[in-house]
Amino acid sequence: LGIAGMIVPASLKSNVRYLWLNGKRQALPSNFATMLTNELTPDLALGVIREPFKKKGPLEDESLHSFFARRFGFFFADKLVTALANGIWAGDARKLSVLSCMKPLHDMEARSGSVLIDALKSPFRKPS
Repeated sequence: LGIAGMIVPASLKSNVRYLWLNGKRQALPSNFATMLTNELTPDLALGVIREPFKKKGPLEDESLHSFFARRFGFFFADKLVTALANGIWAGDARKLSVLSCMKPLHDMEARSGSVLIDALKSPFRKPS
């Protein structure tokens, strides 16, 4: 195409993702070091730690928000998933289908009862 000389590489600063929370811009943790000092870490970590102990949900479809609120808690669903749905699909997480948008996560819960447990098992799973 002859455009190689016109390529502008992305800045490393673009790797940082932000959420607007409590009236200010807050960076999401992007690596282990930033996770240790990030204001969001306690709320996010609590949802992740509790996820394997949550009861398995319905096998039928549900909204992205419902799925994440049930598995990871309302903070996770309200803050992260809502922003994700707006950014990726320009849609409302309460109206978007988990089966349409994130079927692999739904399947992980259906298979193992937990998204995290299934993710930890996956390297040891026999190919089908």
